[in-house]
Amino acid sequence: MKSFESLIQRHRDELTFYHECRIPKHPFFEIDANRRDEQLLVVSSPSRMGNHLLMSMLDSHSELPRVPGEDGFHMFSFTRANYDIHAFMQDIRSESTAAALMNIASNGGGSKWRRFAEVNRTESHESCGYSGVGHRKQSAVVDFEGVTFPVDFDAYSAYLENNSTRLRYSQSYNEVLCEYVEALGKLDKSACSSQYDGYIVHGAMRTQLLWLCETMPNVKILSSVRSFDSYAISQIKSRHGDVEPTHEMLQTAWEHWFHKVVDMVYLRLFYPDQFGLVTFEDLVSGKMSVRDALCQFIEVKIDESLNTATIFGHPVRGNSWKSREKQDEGKFYKPAKQLAPELVPDRAEEIWSLVEQVKLT
Repeated sequence: MKSFESLIQRHRDELTFYHECRIPKHPFFEIDANRRDEQLLVVSSPSRMGNHLLMSMLDSHSELPRVPGEDGFHMFSFTRANYDIHAFMQDIRSESTAAALMNIASNGGGSKWRRFAEVNRTESHESCGYSGVGHRKQSAVVDFEGVTFPVDFDAYSAYLENNSTRLRYSQSYNEVLCEYVEALGKLDKSACSSQYDGYIVHGAMRTQLLWLCETMPNVKILSSVRSFDSYAISQIKSRHGDVEPTHEMLQTAWEHWFHKVVDMVYLRLFYPDQFGLVTFEDLVSGKMSVRDALCQFIEVKIDESLNTATIFGHPVRGNSWKSREKQDEGKFYKPAKQLAPELVPDRAEEIWSLVEQVKLT
């Protein structure tokens, strides 16, 4: 803790949860009114730090619920409520609550899961794009390139429609969130029984994770972070292509990396029972110790299924958005390139040493 406080003191211009959306200032988001006992499982890592890797690693565990991909309801509810709380509340209170919630979950893209079902039915994968490549305003429809499968969109949407009156008269945000997560579970026709009441997967959440830690004492959150030398290459490539990094590109990558990693360390330090942190490097190393630690943290049996990357049981290229041979599906990959040591800021080593101290092992 002292090391963390010392780090923050030395970098006062780079505060925790810097330029992130805040917990909305509205009675609907009042902390005490939102306390819930549900046991949710959440997988959320900063962008380009291994969220799809974690999701695909946990997918086939027999004691865990499944989701067909990332769902942005919790992420984008905070974004929209911060931007215009009155418009957000109108969505919740409207006669078309179910459609509004599905639209929020796709960041204004209608319904990701309706489109996912359509893409699977028509096999029109090329037209929809997939996660990890480029920038888009709406959520990517497909999370792993070329991989779709049947989901029960009708059960998901019917649950929201059938409970729309209760949703309209809800008294707190977490009341809506828990109902939405219940609906999300209906997408899986083969859902198994689990100790978890629901499962959320979406990258790039920070304040949204702090909120869950403060209001849901039984939540279990897993997050992965990545060392700067491999993160910078991935971040720059996603924005600019395969180019030699310039000073400006590296500075932008550094600012993103610093804030994201510091926020994850903060959550791990202050909420150790609810927030588990692992490193991308440990996950792709093939070491069973980190996978055992994941299972122990979320209180499920240690299982060899974590050695294979899947989504809804279908083998995928766990952390690679680049096309590879089909026989390589089901595997996880180490980064092909890393930043030259002389381009890594000295401060990165100081921060990474904190990560090594607090991570799950």
